This record gives sequence, C-alpha cells and structure tokens, in this order.
Amino acid sequence: MERDNARKEAEELRRKLAEAFRHMPQFFSEFLFSEIEEATQGFDESLKIGQGGYGSIYKGLLRQTEVAIKRLQSQGSQGPLEFQMEVRVLSQLRHPNLVKLIGSCPETFALIYEYLPNGSLEDRLNRVDNSPPLSWKTRIRIATELCSVLVYLHSNKPHIVHGDLKPSNILLDLNFVSKLSDFGICRELTIKSDVYSFGIILLQLLTNKPAFFIANEVKHALKAGNFKDLLDPLAGDWPIELAQELAGLALWCSHKNRKSRPDLRSDIWKVLQPMRDSCGASILIPTGS
Repeated sequence: MERDNARKEAEELRRKLAEAFRHMPQFFSEFLFSEIEEATQGFDESLKIGQGGYGSIYKGLLRQTEVAIKRLQSQGSQGPLEFQMEVRVLSQLRHPNLVKLIGSCPETFALIYEYLPNGSLEDRLNRVDNSPPLSWKTRIRIATELCSVLVYLHSNKPHIVHGDLKPSNILLDLNFVSKLSDFGICRELTIKSDVYSFGIILLQLLTNKPAFFIANEVKHALKAGNFKDLLDPLAGDWPIELAQELAGLALWCSHKNRKSRPDLRSDIWKVLQPMRDSCGASILIPTGS
C-alpha cells in the first residue's frame, strides 16, 4: 500500500515537472536515466564526492562536460520536495555566485550541476585533503559574494529565501569564487532567517569555529579585548580593525531579535563592498527580477 502511494506521488511529481519543463529556459536540459547512469559509470562509489540525508553526489562526464550529479532520496517527501524546489528556483535564476543547474532527470530524482573542483567552504576551512588555507582576503571576497547573491535572491518577486545557509552549501570553483547551492525546503523561513545564517558564516570565516555559541564567544572576546586571539591563524595576519568591523556586522546580522537584524542591501553591502575592493577587483551586484 505504502509502495503504491509512493509510486503515485512520484508519478504526480513527474507529471507536474513535465508540465513545468515546457516553460524552462533554453539552457536547462532534461536528461534520460540511461545518460545519468553512463555518466556516473552505474553510480560507481569511486565517483561519489558527497553524501548526506538528501542522497548522494557523483562526479560525472555528461555530453562531454564535467558535471556534479545529485541523486536525491526518492523515499519520503523530502527528496521529491527538494527536487521540485531546486528545479523551480535554480532553473530560472542566473547569478555569478549561484551554482548553475544544468538540467535534471525526473526518472531518478537527479539534479545536474556545474562541477566545482574546490568543493565546499566547509572543507576548505577545515583543510580537508590537506588543501591550502583560505587567506583573509579570500574570505572577505567570499563574504561579499555571498552577500551579493543573497541580495539578488531576496530582491526577486516573490522573495526567494535560501533557508539552509551554511559552509557546506557554499561551493568553490577553480578560482575559489563562491557558489551558493542546496536550497532549503522550509516554507516558514524568512529573509531575516537568511540574514542570521549569513552572520554566523561571517563569524566562521573569521574564526573557523563551530556555529554553536560562536556569536557569544565573539561578543565576549570583543568586550574583553582579546578578539585577535580568536581569529583563525591560518587566514594570515588579519588587519585587526577590519576584522573587528566584520565581526560587528556579523553580530548585527545574527541578533537574536530578527527585527533588529539589518537589511543586507542597504546596511551590509555598502560596508562589505569597500572591504572587498580593498582586497582586489570589485564585483557588480545584479538586481532581482
């Protein structure tokens, strides 16, 4: 009985997606299961580059292009819901700091993305596979890129809330340019929820400490005058005044009262942009649709 219901739900979802695909942009493709299977060599374990409650991610070669293929769990509601959410959102949007969704395979709940060789921000902060540390200049650039893409999402009508901001969902390309991925599926979250999470990520870029209690730790360090001791030494010699200013922005964003949190465009972007420009070339911030 449960299997029949699951099959009916999957068929209904595929019907809805088939209808939606008629209105998809030209750059979005629908792939056959046989193509996905061939690209991953039958979902070979040696090609698996990620795993989580959502399913598995494989590196693959699809139509002569290196791609990342996320195969979502088809059991339960979260996999199909996440599939529907990401197809709906990412297929319609383009931003230099948003991961590019190339296409999908409804047959197997698979999403096909551009392949990003430097993995996640989480892995790079933790130097997985002995990767080189991210410099403080690179971290400021990543913070500014993340602010840029969030302003873009929040400026859309209706507003788009990411809903699951964390270092593991920020991917890095060959040049360590950041790309936001893996949208959450919670309908109750608001723009201010993203602002809070953005603040926590800023604190992690500064300190490389776990998210839990990080805001209190930074607040106490600033008050005690020993904030410099909290900074991640692997980032190099942070200019202390700049680091303190960034920490102030982060604590503002992660304020417990959501009404007290800032607006990313009018309050945060105007401070981060000059910081970013002092570390390298400037970037443009696209407007929402």
